[in-house]
Amino acid sequence: MSFLRRKKRKSRPAPREASLPTTPAKKRKVVPVEVKLLAVDALAVGLSSAEVCELVGVSYSALANWRKRYLEGGAQSLMRQATNPGSRKICGELERRIEQMRRDHPEAGVRRIRDELKRDQGIGVSAETVRRVVNDAGLNNPPPRKRRGPPGLRRFEKELPNALWQIDIFTFKLKRMYPVYLVGIIDDCSRYIVGHGLFRQQTAEAVLEVVKGAIGQWGAPREILSDNGRQFAAWRGQTRFQKVLKRQGIGHVRSAPHHPMTLGKIERFWKTIWTEFLEDSVFASFADARQRLEHWIGYYNHQRPHQGIDGACPADRYEGAWHPTRHVKTRGRYPWATYVFRR
Repeated sequence: MSFLRRKKRKSRPAPREASLPTTPAKKRKVVPVEVKLLAVDALAVGLSSAEVCELVGVSYSALANWRKRYLEGGAQSLMRQATNPGSRKICGELERRIEQMRRDHPEAGVRRIRDELKRDQGIGVSAETVRRVVNDAGLNNPPPRKRRGPPGLRRFEKELPNALWQIDIFTFKLKRMYPVYLVGIIDDCSRYIVGHGLFRQQTAEAVLEVVKGAIGQWGAPREILSDNGRQFAAWRGQTRFQKVLKRQGIGHVRSAPHHPMTLGKIERFWKTIWTEFLEDSVFASFADARQRLEHWIGYYNHQRPHQGIDGACPADRYEGAWHPTRHVKTRGRYPWATYVFRR
């Protein structure tokens, strides 16, 4: 029956409540300590509280709080402090550790201190925090001079240990003694020093002694990268070094003449060992130099964080206790290098 049917009323949408304008939360104004001191001094010389508050842009209560804290504790009390006493104690202890590490190793940068705190003490801190603590303590070093690299410089890094070794010879003079020659081999992937030796003469026998010792201890690498020194290469024929590599099935890669950047990893190691160990060391004898050098390279391999491998130690990467995160890839395998033979 049609008269029983009722028309359905169209449901009207509920009226929306007027949205109240949301006021953003006010950020707490951070006033430097110098401004607080000037405000307190202005009150001391006769300015009124209203004038000082208008100049600084703070409330009367904040100004009165600054004046009270200054009268009770001096300028030190105006510095920002943690609200929790436990946090203040932890922050103070951390700052003392950072300052002591910088005093013990003035050559260490902020990232080096950050990595050592994380590795040795399990303390996570940012490089900016370390820089602030070092600057506040007056232990900052002058900024290094920025040097522009040569145009077209390409970087490379192997993804696995023992894929490529870099070999070179470093010459220095023992204080009050005679010049010596340090032969070193570094793994391209991990920066691990797989072989080294200190000798009185720069000969092919010295190089072969280090190479054979490294191969006997760690196995043969796929390739070895060297410069064009007379111990490694010859204009005609093959050197003893090249013959040993060929018998072992190791490819020999030579850098371009007058281009040490190809051997950048071993060159950077020479700079590190010179600035952190050899430059200020005085050895009693040649045997003492060999023994102390052995200890320092052990420290470099197993304890010293390396910034080139994300703060890990070379032994972490070489022995597999790391997780690869990034690798620099280039179109060419090695820039400015020449292949002599491959296995």
